[in-house]
Amino acid sequence: MRAGRRPRGAGLLVAAALLTSGCVTPSPPAPRVELTGGPAPTRFGATGAEVLGHPSVAPQLPALFGPDWAGAPGAPLAPTRPARDFFGRVTAPRGLRVADRVYVAVLGCVPGACRSQRGVLLVAADGASDLRARLEEGVRHDYAFGPAFGPGARMDEAERRALDAAWRALERDAAAWPRDP
Repeated sequence: MRAGRRPRGAGLLVAAALLTSGCVTPSPPAPRVELTGGPAPTRFGATGAEVLGHPSVAPQLPALFGPDWAGAPGAPLAPTRPARDFFGRVTAPRGLRVADRVYVAVLGCVPGACRSQRGVLLVAADGASDLRARLEEGVRHDYAFGPAFGPGARMDEAERRALDAAWRALERDAAAWPRDP
C-alpha cells in the first residue's frame, strides 16, 4: 500500500459520517390532543353508523379513501380489505381536539378481527369537508381529504403527526374501541 492512500471503503465511511452528523433536523413536537365533550360529537349523529351515513359525510368517504373504499384487488400498498370494512363495527362518536381543530371521531373495526384491523375516521366538527382517517392492520394506511388536499395529494409530516397523536390519544382509552362479541 502506498503512503497517503486510504483503505477501500474509507470514502464511504467519511461520506456517511458527514451525512448523519449535521443533516438531521429535529421533528416538530406532536400536537396536543384532548378528548372533548359538548355538542361536537353528535353533530353528525348519535351513533357511529349515523355519522358514516350522514348526508354531508357519506358522499365524502369514497373521495377520502379513493379506490381503497371499495377495495382495489392487488393494488400496491392498499389495505387487504376494502376500507369500508374497517367500519363494519363502530363506536359512538367522540369529540377530539387536535391542536386548534375539533373533530368528530368514529372508531371502527373489521367484525371478527377487532383486535388487529381497526380504523379511525376524523370529521372536522365545523363541517364535513375536512376528513382524516387511519386504518391499521399491522401496516398503517393514512388518508386525508379536504380543501387543502387535491386529487392525489399526500399528507405532509405535520398532518401525519397530528393523525398519529389523535390515534395514540384514542388508543389510551381501550374502552373506546369496538370489540368482537
